[in-house]
Amino acid sequence: MIALSHGGVAENPDGSHTTGDDVTLAEQVAGIDVVVGGHSHTKLLAPIIVNDRTPVVQPGRYGRNLGELRITIDRGDLKVDSFVLTRVDSTVLGDPSITAEIERFKAITSDAVFASRGYIVDQPVVRGARAPADHPALGDARCPSARLS
Repeated sequence: MIALSHGGVAENPDGSHTTGDDVTLAEQVAGIDVVVGGHSHTKLLAPIIVNDRTPVVQPGRYGRNLGELRITIDRGDLKVDSFVLTRVDSTVLGDPSITAEIERFKAITSDAVFASRGYIVDQPVVRGARAPADHPALGDARCPSARLS
């Protein structure tokens, strides 16, 4: 069982991560094999292993990294084979079928919502003058999802 959580992990005074809601979830709910977390936007470079079995992972914030966790489960024993973070940038190619589906939905949305107002879904409408530079929902020009605020 994979738990997708929005609980987060907490940073210890020494900068390590061993506690937090994602860890508590793995400790207290039997049967969870993996916790993929969020909320705290923590870029974990290695899984937190809970109860000597359950990895808790989190790739960071705003989709900047893609986390790949490889595990083996043999007769109930779970082993982490690897955990790798890949920076998401223009060198990471998307899956062509997913990209085509996204483009299809963008066209539908443009026609249904924006066309009557003279816009398309990818067109910047507003940029927040006081938006934090690293917050994609508030106008980070480097982030494609921020183009429509």
